[in-house]
Amino acid sequence: MNSAREEMRYRPAPTRRRMGISGVLLISFLLPMAARTASGQAVDGGKFGRALKVVEGSYAAIPYSQVYFSMPMTVECWVKLPPKPAADSIILSSGPRHSNEHWEIYASEGAGDFCASYGGYNPRQIKSTTPIADDQWHFLALMFDGTHVVLHADGKEAAKTAVKKVGPYPDTGSLTFGLVEGGHPAVGTMIDEVRISRVIRPTDHVPTTPFAVDSDTVGLWHFDEDAVAYDKTGFVDSSAMHAPAKLELITQDAQAVGGFDGTRGSHTRWADMDFGTFFTSSLGNPRDRTSVTPKAISIRLGKDKKHAVAFDTDLLRVSFGWSGDFIKIYNGREGLAQHPDIAGDVNFRTDSLPGWSKPVDTGPDDFSDPRPDKLGPLPSTWARYKGLYVHGDRVILSYTVGTTQVLEMPGVEEFANHAAYTRTFLIAPSRQNTDLRVCDAAGHASAATGAATWSMTDDRDKTTTAAAVIFAAGVTGDAGRRPKGEMFAQNGNSAGLSFHIPPHENPLRFKLAVWSGPAAESGAFEDFVAKGIQPAEDIQSLIRGGPARFPEPVVTKGIVGKADPKSDGAYVVDTLAAPDENPWKSFLRFGGLDFFKNGDAALCSISGDVWVVSGIDDKLENLKWRRFATGLFQPLGLKIVDDVVYVLGRDQITRLRDLNGDGEADYYENFNNDCKVTPNNGHAYTTSLETDAEGNFYYCKCGDSTRHGGTVLRVDKYGNNLEVFATGVRNPNGMGGGPNGLITEADNEGEWVPASRIDIVKKGEFLGFTPMAHSDKPPTDPGKPIVWMPQDVDNSSGGQTWVLGDKWGLAAGEMLHTSYGAAALLHVMTEEVDGVTQGAVYRFPFRFATGVMRARFRPADGQLYLCGLRGWQTAGVKDGALQRVRYTGKTVHQPAALHIRANGILLTFTCPLDPRSAADADSFSVLQWNYKWAAAYGSRFYSIRDIPRQGYDTLTVKSAKLLKDGRTVFLEIPDLRPAMTTKITCNLDAADGTTIQQDVHCTIHALGPVFTANEK
Repeated sequence: MNSAREEMRYRPAPTRRRMGISGVLLISFLLPMAARTASGQAVDGGKFGRALKVVEGSYAAIPYSQVYFSMPMTVECWVKLPPKPAADSIILSSGPRHSNEHWEIYASEGAGDFCASYGGYNPRQIKSTTPIADDQWHFLALMFDGTHVVLHADGKEAAKTAVKKVGPYPDTGSLTFGLVEGGHPAVGTMIDEVRISRVIRPTDHVPTTPFAVDSDTVGLWHFDEDAVAYDKTGFVDSSAMHAPAKLELITQDAQAVGGFDGTRGSHTRWADMDFGTFFTSSLGNPRDRTSVTPKAISIRLGKDKKHAVAFDTDLLRVSFGWSGDFIKIYNGREGLAQHPDIAGDVNFRTDSLPGWSKPVDTGPDDFSDPRPDKLGPLPSTWARYKGLYVHGDRVILSYTVGTTQVLEMPGVEEFANHAAYTRTFLIAPSRQNTDLRVCDAAGHASAATGAATWSMTDDRDKTTTAAAVIFAAGVTGDAGRRPKGEMFAQNGNSAGLSFHIPPHENPLRFKLAVWSGPAAESGAFEDFVAKGIQPAEDIQSLIRGGPARFPEPVVTKGIVGKADPKSDGAYVVDTLAAPDENPWKSFLRFGGLDFFKNGDAALCSISGDVWVVSGIDDKLENLKWRRFATGLFQPLGLKIVDDVVYVLGRDQITRLRDLNGDGEADYYENFNNDCKVTPNNGHAYTTSLETDAEGNFYYCKCGDSTRHGGTVLRVDKYGNNLEVFATGVRNPNGMGGGPNGLITEADNEGEWVPASRIDIVKKGEFLGFTPMAHSDKPPTDPGKPIVWMPQDVDNSSGGQTWVLGDKWGLAAGEMLHTSYGAAALLHVMTEEVDGVTQGAVYRFPFRFATGVMRARFRPADGQLYLCGLRGWQTAGVKDGALQRVRYTGKTVHQPAALHIRANGILLTFTCPLDPRSAADADSFSVLQWNYKWAAAYGSRFYSIRDIPRQGYDTLTVKSAKLLKDGRTVFLEIPDLRPAMTTKITCNLDAADGTTIQQDVHCTIHALGPVFTANEK
């Protein structure tokens, strides 16, 4: 049997047709209602069986996966196109066009020649003179190895072009089928047999049979399903990704985008949610795609909530004020694929420059941006965001300008069929001058000063943007020393209004109002400022804790699990039912978990909430869920320190303070916000939150173009000094804080990560992902993880935790690992040989309801609690879940420890073994293989002994010896060698007759001393 088939036997591939659905990578085929007929899009007359026919208002979109841009890559398909396309007819397209992960194949406008495009590369367009739009079937292929793009049409080379990478790190977007320029469907196009592979395939011949799947196939769609199956389950992806298709509707939003990225339109439950008084995200303006606030707190204003402002916590500016609907969350990955946009009409804005000029003793104002890469917060000596207070429906922002404390409360007041946006300030005494930016005009503007206002008129559209200040009680000084407004110029092509704050010995309390509208109606605003505006409130009274907004808990009843009859009954999985039905329609997708001293749990949801759960006991009959905090920026990590909740969002670590003890957070304190956000990279998450023995905080940031991208970051226990602790991580979703200050991290299979890996993280270490090495010279070694895990063991890793106490069946201090992709729990057994830690993993015999990625032991009962979500590919089926793995007290029949020796393996179990089966060498089998560390997505298996043969090596277990403890077996393996993966399959009996069938996967960096007969 050849090596390729040996590998496929180990990792079986699905068959040609009608495969079962075992994953959740979703293909969305968006159709108008009229197109949802019995015939659907699957039509007869394909090249092989049926084909996908693009009809009016339809296209296919698969949510983003980096697997569709793995170098080297081959894309193959059969296509039949109408003659003389009126626009570029895009057959397949991956990602947005500016991204390094964008590629597309298309027929050119008019001539219908076969062409391709790669975003972020030069030249971008790869053109041929081979026509393919002639109503005939053509076999098309695209190959890319990172340096050359090759196009084949009907087995013949159509184009070959050398390209060079010139763009930034990739932005994310979907894989789409059958569009034309501008995001409209390529009506009449027929597509059959699409295959994407992570290798360069030979395409210099015309296939005579449908494409087959193998271990290098990352996507394969035959489009053969009939209309009924299509409507219910979708077109099947026969690759290991198992991505079913699903009908949805196209919306006007999708066509309005232009250059469709596959993430807009459709609907997500997140959009229906009551976010609370504010919502934190990166925020865009759909009418100006260049205007995105990376860290925006969007605050709803007014009794009817029909007005809002966005506060930029990096630059301390109000970036937008708008009216109408609040924010638009797009459907891709249930809202996670891209940043939200303003849903209403923008009334005023400011440019992406500091909101306050640099404080000075004397001299002109300076609004220039001092940040080299224009990302992250301003220097703390200039300004620093400290947090926000919530008091009912009001939000009070807290920050410093220089050393001066500022409190600011946004609001809105109506007058004469208009609305003015207000900013109420309380500014501490200051010895310095500074200026506040109020609003900006896009082009040249002229200024005017009224009795109570100053204004500027945009000369392009003759609309006026005006700002005014009114003083209330507590402001001292004569009129000549009061703050004044003025117009300033910036960037040579725009202008704005600023507001001067002179030095002052006493606190300043005042209200600023801003309005925009027709110049002819500016008199109404001036009258409003002079006579109608409300006095400035006493902000100080609003920062001591407000009334509870969510006082009534949502009560659920958990499900106490029963032992699986196929298991030994040592563990059961209980479900702490989440309040999925709740008054606020909170979309619960849990990304972090920890416990208070009283045993209550706190969980964060990536939708922005933090919930506290009480009533956790053996029966789970009266679980009380309180909504503790809202509006956070996609939190994926939570840690409780001294009974205070710390939450990790994309923008910052937030320390949540309950100031009045009513069970809700009143102060959302910025513990540290030095991390940089790239708003156009939907996959640049920050994940997990752990502490070491000294109280320092650690978290991971997925790869992006900033210096923080692809790193493990550390913040000291005081919230200062964010530093890059380690580099070279790809898209890590979990880490762990273990005994004696141990910090671990797990990364997922992909480019430069041939298999998922668990690492001990040490300062300055490179963890394997070359594009995020942040070094002048590319690394030459992937490092030495604790363990490499093949795809069928863990294809997408979560975090780690350690057994606490003696109530859980395994010894205290044993390491556990969660698999998000497999919805599974693994035991990690470690040892140190020659100063290097190496280890082994095996799966526990249960699967969780969702993609688990956070696990904590609850000190109150010593049991393991896990939470997670479904937002990417996972075997879990629920959007979010909280579950408990409870030890029943029965005997555990599992491996407990593994040690590598020069002449074999010592494998210890948790229970006494049957002497006969344990001493039978046939009870065990051992395989070994290596991976190839390269830019390709993942890796095949490679022989260690017969390089460069693909496949694995079968080792001979010469003998098996049960040691005197009755639990440890020595497997004598004469030819044992270091290997990235060694698989040990066990099939033996315990002393009590229980069968133990287990696969253990270990990584061997070094061999320990020879095992001798004298050892016990």
